[in-house]
Amino acid sequence: MRPFFASVRRLTVATRYHPSPALRRATLMTTPRLPVVQPMRSLHTTPAIHKPNRLIDEKSPYLLVDWYPWGRAAFEKAKAENKPIFLSIGYSTCHWCHVMEHESFENDQVAKILNEKFVSIKVDREENSGVDKLYMTYVQLTTGRGGWPMSVFLTPDLHPFFGATYFPPDDVGSHPGFKTVLSRVAKVWEDTPDALLQNGQDTIHQLRSYVQSRPRDSASDSLDADKIAKDACDHYASVYDASLGGFSDAPKFPQPVQMNFLLDYYGYTRLQQGKAETDGKDALAMVLFTLKKIAEGGIHEGAFCVWTQSELESVLDNQQAQAIIRHYGVQADGNVNPAQDPHGELVNKNVLTTQESLQETADALKMPLTELEKVLEAAKQKLWNYRVEHRPKPHRDEKILTSWNGLMMTGLVKAYQVLQDPAILDLATNTADFIHKELYRSDSKTLLRSYCQGPSAIEGFLDDYSYLIQGLLDLYEANKDERWVQWAYELQEKQNELFFDKEAGGYFTVQENDTSMVVRLKDEQDGAEPSPNAISLKNLIRLGTIMEKSDYVTHAQGTLDWSYRAMAQYPYAMPALVTSSLLMYHGVKQIVLAGNSDDKTMETYNDLVNQAFIPNKLVIQAKDSGFVHDHNSLIAKIAATSAQEQQGKPTAFVCENFTCGLPIQDATQLKKLLQN
Repeated sequence: MRPFFASVRRLTVATRYHPSPALRRATLMTTPRLPVVQPMRSLHTTPAIHKPNRLIDEKSPYLLVDWYPWGRAAFEKAKAENKPIFLSIGYSTCHWCHVMEHESFENDQVAKILNEKFVSIKVDREENSGVDKLYMTYVQLTTGRGGWPMSVFLTPDLHPFFGATYFPPDDVGSHPGFKTVLSRVAKVWEDTPDALLQNGQDTIHQLRSYVQSRPRDSASDSLDADKIAKDACDHYASVYDASLGGFSDAPKFPQPVQMNFLLDYYGYTRLQQGKAETDGKDALAMVLFTLKKIAEGGIHEGAFCVWTQSELESVLDNQQAQAIIRHYGVQADGNVNPAQDPHGELVNKNVLTTQESLQETADALKMPLTELEKVLEAAKQKLWNYRVEHRPKPHRDEKILTSWNGLMMTGLVKAYQVLQDPAILDLATNTADFIHKELYRSDSKTLLRSYCQGPSAIEGFLDDYSYLIQGLLDLYEANKDERWVQWAYELQEKQNELFFDKEAGGYFTVQENDTSMVVRLKDEQDGAEPSPNAISLKNLIRLGTIMEKSDYVTHAQGTLDWSYRAMAQYPYAMPALVTSSLLMYHGVKQIVLAGNSDDKTMETYNDLVNQAFIPNKLVIQAKDSGFVHDHNSLIAKIAATSAQEQQGKPTAFVCENFTCGLPIQDATQLKKLLQN
């Protein structure tokens, strides 16, 4: 093995995703770490070889190329012909995935080697996240970093033996290009296949050993979630960019899990006295400033959105151009630092980024503030119209993911609760209806992963279940429609059956019956999305409270036991889990609304409850019949009491620590209680 790996250099691009330090230390892979080079800038357009397209029926747009999809046909071909598998993983909006497609996958010489020496498989990481998670973990552990496109070589038994990210088509100095890598891998496979087979087996053995070596941690019984949360907050404060916001140097990526944690941390500490209260206010300030900078900044970094100064001057009138150029820092030679444009894609271009306040711009241009606001608004509308009419629109991936739509439902509900716009809530409701109709098998109570011109055949992963359950619970709290909590309960029961680790606790990413997964991984870390284990922990607490399900408490404790040690050591890497642990530590604050739901007073109560920021809040409607009534004795009792003693008058109860307060029938009193 050593001569082959010594001759193949690793060519990768940096990514914001990092493996857990504990996992990296615990797993000792055999592949050496090799130097990094930047991707090439060239973009070849050699026409592709034409042959039968085995992916023509695939739903994902990224998969519509002439390779095998992930599945039995490819696996059996590799075994029958004794060929290694080349696995390429990417996604539709990944820039360098398309660069490698054009440079290499449409190159006659590359195609010839792949067709003769390999069985080639292409996977959309968004559609088949389980495959991506497994082999990304391998690439990160063996190279120290990861990214997309991901290029992995497997044995016919799906065991990885070499992997990296982007490869240019030709050699770059001492670094081999993709054609060289393919030729060397093929030669080693032909000459010494046993060595590669053994390497792959060793890799899988080590990954399995790591997963199985994470027993439940009894120390979680003494969990001090407040201390762990403070450690996480202190870390973010130490890396906080006080000038531009965020928690890293450029290039910056929005990290919702971090900001959600800091907001919840503020919520849990704002009523405490002393330093904890101060820490919470600092956490809130970091979030608000970061969001302000995102709103002012140039997060829109593609060709559809950037401008040269001459373009602006030709599209706008003189007054509009002066205002835009001044307020957004436009320069004749572009405002993008060349160090942040290594591939020369933004030369002489300007990313419109707010440089000063409106008043400062108005003063500089000797223009009344109200006039400047009108000028800027007219200019932005004119620029928008120009882009729509004259520029090619950015590519849009048309597939619908169950998991992402679950997250979107949560976002829509939060927006509705603040803005009180029924149209926003309708979007969330329509999304839930669509998933139930198109991506839910009511006979087996299972989810499908995605939809594009019809449902995919890929079954849902852990994140599909956990994110959707969260969205349904949020939707129930907003509109009190019990079909959402009933569906959430059905999904949670199925999630527990398919994914829960009964021995060590926590949830696996993929189902046990997925035979294409040589290792079932579990993940507590957050990336661009929250860890599904963290969301599951929160769902179990909320649903367990609504349904009075004691076994959900057991599952929640098992999940915490499994993840506790890693969370205690690296809380900044798993802020969503820390947030869920705070909920478990402090308990749920139930706000139960009972009485005539059509009464105007009830509408007022709902508005007050929706707009109160309480991170451990759980809103339940007490009805005299229905799904929740039949499963929750406390709710049934409150509903009966409301009918008998309050004569159906809208009433609120605040329940926590196994005790409910006195009935509240005054909006002012309820508002005051919610603030305390």
